[in-house]
Amino acid sequence: MSKGNIIPYKTDSLLSFYNTEDFTKRGGQEIIVFIATDPDDPTIGYDSTYYEPYKYENIRKYWVMEDWIFDYKHSVFKPRIIAIAPIFRPSYGGATAPEQPLCWIKMDEIRPLLANTEMFNRYNDASRLSFDDFFQMRMFDSFIVYESNVFDNYVNQFQEYENDAVGALLKSDEIKNDLFIFEHDLWQF
Repeated sequence: MSKGNIIPYKTDSLLSFYNTEDFTKRGGQEIIVFIATDPDDPTIGYDSTYYEPYKYENIRKYWVMEDWIFDYKHSVFKPRIIAIAPIFRPSYGGATAPEQPLCWIKMDEIRPLLANTEMFNRYNDASRLSFDDFFQMRMFDSFIVYESNVFDNYVNQFQEYENDAVGALLKSDEIKNDLFIFEHDLWQF
């Protein structure tokens, strides 16, 4: 893959993607400005619309899609990152919408870029750390928001957790505990 050819996918299925024009408009907003044409009467003029692109420095969260794989050779249950989604909060006419993925990016496509980009290591300022190291060593804080299910719903989309954020976090911990028990049961003593 050549430099600059990262494909932004629309959903976590990683099947359909944004073209360049649609993606550059993603997250931005149209702003209407009144332009006065008469210096004596400021009420005479016209509305002008311009597009303000999204400020990518506002991204503070990422969703990480991963598969958990048991390696029988090394007896290790480890994650493999499939894709990453930067999360943003769109605004429409001054109102802010719920958080949503800006796009999904396959880890295989973005990994060369992540491996060559350094980041600040908050645990040791003398050692160098790349963004790829950060993701592969799982140095991020996280909680589970989705588990494969029949309805293809996120944890907070189930009826019993729609208005119960604490219940959704407890369900997230339950899923994490189930993974731990599954890994533990694979061992034979």
